[in-house]
Order: sequence, then structure tokens, then C-alpha cells
Amino acid sequence: MPKWRAIARDEEAGLRLALLGEAIEDSLYPAMLSAGLEAVKIKGECLPVRVRASEFVECVHHLVEAGFRGASVADPNKVPAARLSERFYEAKHSLGVADTLSFDGGIFGMNTQVPGFIGPLSNVKPGTALVLGARAVGRAVAMSLLLAGWEVRVWNQGAMKSRAIANAVRGTGQVKLIPDADPARCSLIVNATRLGRRVGEQPPVIWQNSMRGAIAYDVVFRRVKTEFLRSAANRGLRTIDGREMLAEQAALSLEWWTGRRVPREPLRRAVGLRGIPSTSDC
Repeated sequence: MPKWRAIARDEEAGLRLALLGEAIEDSLYPAMLSAGLEAVKIKGECLPVRVRASEFVECVHHLVEAGFRGASVADPNKVPAARLSERFYEAKHSLGVADTLSFDGGIFGMNTQVPGFIGPLSNVKPGTALVLGARAVGRAVAMSLLLAGWEVRVWNQGAMKSRAIANAVRGTGQVKLIPDADPARCSLIVNATRLGRRVGEQPPVIWQNSMRGAIAYDVVFRRVKTEFLRSAANRGLRTIDGREMLAEQAALSLEWWTGRRVPREPLRRAVGLRGIPSTSDC
């Protein structure tokens, strides 16, 4: 029997949240959400719940019955979470996935990737951005940038996926598909591929063409800087660690669940980030 079936109602636990996914052992989300609840002085907990995609819908209904307020959703359950949602908070941002669910009077979804990505760039003047990768997170990044007034170029190893990203964001704006990972005349370079999760990997950026003063933003995150960010720093570029986006996403989820403004700094500290983000002076 799956362990989640043993989860019972607990009136003493306060606001109960869950993290739902298959490989969640090393997830940074529980620590961030706990830090956020403490910062806004709300008693609660975030419970990691390992659940297979085939059991996802049943598990969610079980948590609703157990009195949970909401859940963060990890892969591979983000598409099933979107399908399960009765409606979306900011539906234009959904892109067919939900990484956050609220159980307040129903099951409602939100994709925090679109607003979460742009948070660390809030003080940066829009220009031309190169987005590397066309999977789901790449589509979210492209939409986020278009909504913020950026010109967006997209590179991906597969041409079919590149066309898919253009179709996905068509209602928001147009992206330019390019054949090489060439950052020439781009003030922002975003790694939205999977390359970097393992040591030694990074996308084939033509770094010698990068602009002076450009920003390299890695959606991939580890507890240490990725090779993509190290290569960018060696060229003198400013960098944004993927944990900045993660902290922003977690804060947005908490604000949706609690109705309170959540300070970002406690969440950043919970994932090992210190000091002022490197783009604060842009």
C-alpha cells in the first residue's frame, strides 16, 4: 500500500501542505515552504509525499479529505495536475501544466514558472534574450519574457520542439528560432535545457559572442553553481542561480495559499543563497 494512504487528518498540525512527486528526496521545496510559513507566523507543515503518476489523482483527493490546504507538484505530475484543476489562477500562464494546487473549496491550479522566472529580473531593463531549450520550462520562460517586453530568440537541439514553443506562446508574442546557441546582441542568456543537472554538462553556448555586461540565468539549479554559470562568470557576465527562481515560485505559492505577502529572503537562505541578488544594480 502506498504510504500516502496512511496520511490522516491532523487538527493540531495547522496549515498543511504537500510536495507531490516521484523523486522528491532531495527537493528544496519543503525547507523553503517551512521557512516561508515561519516568516509570516503561520503554524503549518510541508509534507513530502512520494506518488506515482498513475496514483496522482487518487492521492490528491485523499489529501483534500485529510484537510490539506494545497500542494506543490513536481515531475511527472504537472500535466495531470493541470487536467485535475477545476480552473486556473491566471489561466493565460498555465501552458497546460500546474505546479501548485489549492484545495480551498475545490481543486484549483497555478503555474508559478511564468511569474516566478521574471521575479529576479524585476530591476533589469528588457532587451533581447536568448532562451536555450524548448521543453515546458522553456515555454514558460519565453512567455514570461514576452509579457515583460523582451525580444526572444530560441535555440533547441530539436527543430520540432522549437516550433512547438513558437506555437505555445503565439497568443503572447512571437519568438525568433535560431539554429545555433549564439548569444550575439543578447543582454540575457537563459539555460532552460536539462543540461547542468549532472556535473560536467552545459549547453553549447558560443560564449565568445556574448555581450559585455550580459546576464546568464540558469533555470537548472544545484547546491553549487552549474557549469553554465561558471562559464558565464569566467567571461565576466553577471549570473542568476536557478534557486532564485525557485524561491520566487515558492513565495508565490505561499502567497496564494495564505493570502499574505511572503518575504523572499528567508526562502533564499533556506536554499543556501546569501546576500543581494547579482542583478539588483541593473
